Amino acid sequence: MPADPAPGDPLSPSVPLWRQIHDRFARQIEAGALAPGDPLPTTTELARQFGVTVNTVQQGLDALRKRGLIERQRGHGTFVSPKACARTLGLVFGRPALTGSDDRFYLLLSGHLGRQARQRGWELRTYLPLDDGDHDRVASEIRLDAERGRLRGLAYISEGPAMDRWLAAQAPVPVAPMHTAFDYAGLVRLAVARLAAGGARRIALVPPDRFHLEGCRSAFAEALATAGAGDAGELPACNREADGLALGARLAALPADQRPQALVVCNDNAARGLIAALLVAGVAIPRDLRLATHANRGLPVFPGLAVTRLEFDPAQAADAILDALLARIAGDQPAPPLLTATLVPGDTG
Repeated sequence: MPADPAPGDPLSPSVPLWRQIHDRFARQIEAGALAPGDPLPTTTELARQFGVTVNTVQQGLDALRKRGLIERQRGHGTFVSPKACARTLGLVFGRPALTGSDDRFYLLLSGHLGRQARQRGWELRTYLPLDDGDHDRVASEIRLDAERGRLRGLAYISEGPAMDRWLAAQAPVPVAPMHTAFDYAGLVRLAVARLAAGGARRIALVPPDRFHLEGCRSAFAEALATAGAGDAGELPACNREADGLALGARLAALPADQRPQALVVCNDNAARGLIAALLVAGVAIPRDLRLATHANRGLPVFPGLAVTRLEFDPAQAADAILDALLARIAGDQPAPPLLTATLVPGDTG
């Protein structure tokens, strides 16, 4: 294997100069030619050796610092970081992810993430629970692990945007959020097509949270037109069992000819409560009302009932998070993938 070019070897005009400086040092660090604690020449020396400006060198070194490969010690210089060879990834949990309505999904997701990380040669360390009173403690743990060379990157699982801001300010290593693009619009299209194919002509939408609302509305209208089905209206957005219970009681109180023939439910927690309320009120599923709902693979929707499901796979989401984190550790900024739903036919739709 040929030796990596050394400072002083000419840079290629076809690749940004700062990127070539970054890549040369990154390869040497990852190959072990530069070990944790080894010093780098000053920016002035590197500029002279590479034949570029100090600003160009600084840009390449900044990219190495963002990846956690080097660190600057004020008054002493720049050194290969102790965490450059770390094989541990951190997983930060927000408290709402452990106690909220989607806690089962997040726990299943974290289990997949740990297994898949180990399959790729990484260990996973969990930091939890993170709430307002725990920020300083968790930040201290993360910084200490990074300083000791134990931690190489962080993924996090949370139900809110506050973690984005907090980790962006605190994390000393590359970070990947849980944000993956779940294709709820595609889910709605599949559900409408399934229900319409079974004879439903008055279909209502029970949308998810506001982040997916507009996409679901547009997909619902398009799918109804494609299937030749009628719009029975949009019902209140539901994300919790309690919301579903209330909606189910409201629907059950309507005369049969005023109820939709079928429902597209975009949240499995809401579907659980909705089905329970309808059955308790004597509404037969699917004879009186059919439905298809979002679900997460590996988790039941309603005990003893084969619900028609549009499944997202937690293992696929875990892969997407891990891919994003490893790409950021490698210095890339990948776009989130679009995770598609799979139709699993059942007795309700």
